[in-house]
Amino acid sequence: MEVLVYVGGPHSKVQVLRALNLITQHFPTHITLLAAEDRTHSGSARLESVRAALTLTDDDQVALVVQSGAVEEVILSQSLAAAYDLIVVTEANRSRLMRLFLGSRVAHVVRESNTSVLVVRHPPDAIRRILVSVGGMAQSLDTVHLAGQWGVAFKASVTILHVLSQLPLMFQGLETEPDQRSLNNLAAIEPEVRPLLQQAIDALEAAGVFGGLQLREGLVAEQVLAEVIEGDYDLLVIGAHAAVGVDRLLMEDMCNRLVQKSPISTLVAR
Repeated sequence: MEVLVYVGGPHSKVQVLRALNLITQHFPTHITLLAAEDRTHSGSARLESVRAALTLTDDDQVALVVQSGAVEEVILSQSLAAAYDLIVVTEANRSRLMRLFLGSRVAHVVRESNTSVLVVRHPPDAIRRILVSVGGMAQSLDTVHLAGQWGVAFKASVTILHVLSQLPLMFQGLETEPDQRSLNNLAAIEPEVRPLLQQAIDALEAAGVFGGLQLREGLVAEQVLAEVIEGDYDLLVIGAHAAVGVDRLLMEDMCNRLVQKSPISTLVAR
């Protein structure tokens, strides 16, 4: 797996190291460490210190790249320079006010990149439980397959979460709790989604990593975050599939909110 990793300040370095040492234990990996040069920090020294701390058997597995420019543009520029499978970033320690005026660098990278992005946040010592959010689009199956690959690599269970837009009267009053109704009941609620969810379940069962189906009702981003917090997961996997018009704006907004607010590392699938 070709992995591009942006290394920022000390906080970024610590989190990146934990995530990389976890990834390299489970995937054959070639790493490109990237830094943005500025007047106050030596990007080369920063990258050398990260490479020295990685638990790798072959130094040839790591390349170092330093570029000048804004962080998000440096990442996107380098992501086009080679065929990367994954970009690894950490959220900058910006205040809410700074994000309001300057925006989120990570959200910009996620939105503009054509490569899957892992947003590292409090990486655990091991990945045992993965949550994958599945909507009503056929492209959601690509997200499920990626989650399944990580489940197999880490020997982790993968739980599917689907958020219902509304519930019939017989199920009113269940909105505040996750619901584990069967696919038969799901068919009565969203019959058009049942085949896609069944395919997702079949794919994870075939890989031996299916951990269950969770159904929630409400706004997607809020319900995904609620499940993450209540379900004790180690990794969230979401899709950032191409859409048009209003659907694209809604998807970008949802993806942006999850990337910025998820308390755990989030893998955005492309």
